[in-house]
Amino acid sequence: SLQRQEAPARNPIPLGTSVGQVYERLLSSKASETYPEYYYEKDDIFDDAFPRPKNISDLADKEAYAFRSFVLWQLASKIIEDDTSRMAFQKQVGRIVLKEQFPEIHAKAGGRQTSLRQSLEMLLRGLYDRGYLVSWQFQNVDLPLDEQEEEAEEQETGNVPVGLTGDDELLLQARVIVERPADIEIVERLRASDGGFWGRVVPSLLSAVGERSGFSVDSDEFILMNQWEGPKTLPERVLKGLGDPFFQVPVPFKADSIVIDLQFRRPLQRSQLKVQ
Repeated sequence: SLQRQEAPARNPIPLGTSVGQVYERLLSSKASETYPEYYYEKDDIFDDAFPRPKNISDLADKEAYAFRSFVLWQLASKIIEDDTSRMAFQKQVGRIVLKEQFPEIHAKAGGRQTSLRQSLEMLLRGLYDRGYLVSWQFQNVDLPLDEQEEEAEEQETGNVPVGLTGDDELLLQARVIVERPADIEIVERLRASDGGFWGRVVPSLLSAVGERSGFSVDSDEFILMNQWEGPKTLPERVLKGLGDPFFQVPVPFKADSIVIDLQFRRPLQRSQLKVQ
């Protein structure tokens, strides 16, 4: 772990609401108009036990925000059906949110004075400052610390003869662990639902930063539970202590983190390549 920050107690809902507005603009549709029954029916209409807030329109209530996001992503999954289009849509959301909500980072990313790693750290700090995530950390980082080191690595990579190894690009990798992002509960529910489509807000923003820095970006993510609560009753603790051979003790899974693996690729300029 190279970096870890604990976030101040700030409200993530304004940023999350802005992300939702970008969704509706790109979809040319509003969730409240498409699914009025989700908003105005008194009875719960979901099959699972998703908590229904008392006031769905309350912009300060976290349960209301989670509910609205869930409905919005249901709308997106209905309109955008194939995986390729969904991925392109999520990346487009990241580009727009980066430009509109983090204009300074958008302007600096890719500049001569800012390395890729510095740009990613600025974004994570921005999300942290606005309360969208509680903490974050880098692991398994293969990112130059600054623009001089990045340029040196690119020059070194360029010493590989073209055509002999096929190594004619700069490849950088990193793993980012984002703890308790604002949408973690919804992500966990939607990953288990049909289609498995969710916002990928943080990965799409990290990808947008990479693109602004001149890289093509591939990302993969999975959810993680950092802390496990053991059995609470005495019989369950005894059974678990004996190995629980028939798996009778329930093991609740409640995700609290998203692990994001990133690959950044950038073709080397011809002037940087030595051809034999």
